[in-house]
Amino acid sequence: MGSRRFLIVQTGMLRDVAPAEIDPLGDFDQMIIAAGGFAAGETQTVKVCAGAPLLEEPNAFRGILITGSSSMVGRPEPWMDELTKWLRRAIEQRTSVLGICFGHQLIAHVLGGTVAPNPNGCELGTVSLTFTEAWRGDPLFGNLPQGAKVQVHHYESVASLPRGARVLASNGHEPHQVVRYARNIWGVQFHPELNADVMRELIASDAPKLASEGVDVEKVLASIADSSSGNLILRRFRELADTLGDVQGSFGAPGQRHYL
Repeated sequence: MGSRRFLIVQTGMLRDVAPAEIDPLGDFDQMIIAAGGFAAGETQTVKVCAGAPLLEEPNAFRGILITGSSSMVGRPEPWMDELTKWLRRAIEQRTSVLGICFGHQLIAHVLGGTVAPNPNGCELGTVSLTFTEAWRGDPLFGNLPQGAKVQVHHYESVASLPRGARVLASNGHEPHQVVRYARNIWGVQFHPELNADVMRELIASDAPKLASEGVDVEKVLASIADSSSGNLILRRFRELADTLGDVQGSFGAPGQRHYL
């Protein structure tokens, strides 16, 4: 497994979208650690959204996880500039990366895709994934079943993909639920770290605002269900990060360059 740590790049705080007492697991990074089965000392968190600098090169880490955020790629903030430059280096250095929600969108943006408000409006609650043929044999997602359930909470989406990216999963609301950007770089529009209880609290805490936007809050709350899919994704990333860049799979056509 090696002695290097995983880096969690925290781009948002749970308290920015919900009461601080929402869940005993703590903030997004702690939820990722718990859901992914990371051991004590196996991860390092850098809260870039709070101004913390990225002092080490990306390839100093076994793998990188970029969290979700209440900030939006479509509304740039100063801290995003340095993160964007650093993420470009991670891609060039072939470090394994998993982008979550905002992190997924940032990867697309860095590689030349576009991010915009989802034309179908916000997507909330528990949804099912429809996997494409590209999902078969994928080292990170190939073991998930068709129709796997995940927790979602987002307003923006990847509007157009960068060249060479492959969609692994979508649904009727969101065409880019899972995207493989390179052999060892993935983005997910959902939150694999969230469980059903936290999702219910998130929706309930924001109910008045959501209702004012036309969201049927009761319907969303009724849709929320437990699922082990998020844990499986995070645990598999933890297990395979060292070797993901070496997995050939079926990614890319012969001679096609994908930042690999």
